[in-house]
Amino acid sequence: MLSISGILTTEESLSGFSNSIVIMMIGLFVVGGAIFQTGLAKMIGARLLKLAGDSELRLFLLVVGATSIIGAFVSNTGTVALMLPIVVSIANGAGIGTSRFLMPLAFASSMGGMMTLIGTPPNLVIEETLTNAGFERLTFSTPPNALVMPAGQYTFMDYIKVGVPLQLILGLVMIFVLPLIFPF
Repeated sequence: MLSISGILTTEESLSGFSNSIVIMMIGLFVVGGAIFQTGLAKMIGARLLKLAGDSELRLFLLVVGATSIIGAFVSNTGTVALMLPIVVSIANGAGIGTSRFLMPLAFASSMGGMMTLIGTPPNLVIEETLTNAGFERLTFSTPPNALVMPAGQYTFMDYIKVGVPLQLILGLVMIFVLPLIFPF
């Protein structure tokens, strides 16, 4: 629209597509749709349901755990795009309302993003911008860390030392607090 109205040139309006993060996000939504359309979501959901047995808590933990692990290495938005069809399939298969898992899915994807540099797009944007400006590559997660942690010379995996215990604590909070705030 901005290009058609003359506010931006065609080159300017398409420049965002040269950014690998934008392409990654688009690709993950395509993959999420494919997971649903091919029946893979149903298959993965059936396996998770089998692992959980009759326990809704175990199913909740499996969904949150899987989402957090994926979220550590894929953007939180991409993680939700990938997991959403699986979680909907799981909820339908278990006869549980999807709302029981959707809020935890969103939180778990964000929690996973705290574990590594690549877990959330803002980290990648900051890392790319600083690297392009001649600074050393970042090796940790959140943007505030970009300001306070470079002197520590942390490696990519060092952040997991804090991220995993944080995942466990936040997971427990989700188990006990989410049902109080969002009755399902």
